Amino acid sequence: MPFGQLTGGLGRELIKVNQTASAAVTGDELPPYKVPLLGRLYGNTRGTSGQSERYYENIRLLNELGNEVKGRQAAEEDVQGFQRDEPLTELVRLGARTQTQIQKLRTKRRRVAMQADDGFREEVREIDGEIAEAMARVNNEVNRVRKEAAR
Repeated sequence: MPFGQLTGGLGRELIKVNQTASAAVTGDELPPYKVPLLGRLYGNTRGTSGQSERYYENIRLLNELGNEVKGRQAAEEDVQGFQRDEPLTELVRLGARTQTQIQKLRTKRRRVAMQADDGFREEVREIDGEIAEAMARVNNEVNRVRKEAAR
């Protein structure tokens, strides 16, 4: 059971204190909802964390669709019909490429943050921006394909 769940509100606020201290050292941008006490008054799903939450939902879906295609191929079932009925399958490769790109960016980000050279905070922010752009690209493509399919 997670610490925040086990200890309730006080535990969650202690976690936020730790995140705030960690962000000050690593140069991470800390969204307002993660700041102790302020987070209780703040709620915005359009920021970076809302973007990442949608991204991970979309990636999960794209991975499931990719697995369905592979399963149908292995069973020699109708793959083209499935792809026609589920237009998001066209984004499976984009999702996989983006996941790889984000993993590499996170590795780079950790390396930069550990070195703590002059200007490392700015470089960490730039990498965070690249990650957010990659996530937004997937989210935007999923939205586009869904809108086109609804027509």
